[in-house]
Amino acid sequence: MTVDDVRTVHAVGGGVEVVRYERAKIWVVEHGPSHGIPMRRVTVQEAANEAAKILVKGGKIRFGTPGGTKFDELCRRFVK
Repeated sequence: MTVDDVRTVHAVGGGVEVVRYERAKIWVVEHGPSHGIPMRRVTVQEAANEAAKILVKGGKIRFGTPGGTKFDELCRRFVK
């Protein structure tokens, strides 16, 4: 990632963030530094699945975040 990438967090919880880097147009799952797990590039479907795991553990999905239309659509099935 470059410094110029716009980093948008779409889901967060338990030290895990689902992030979209706008300029690179990629989805990434990032774990906090204490986890010792490198960030992982994922598809939008995989990002939604990770968001569901975050939600189950008490985290939050940030609906309506710029660049997340498809992500929001996929995640709505997890929220009632």
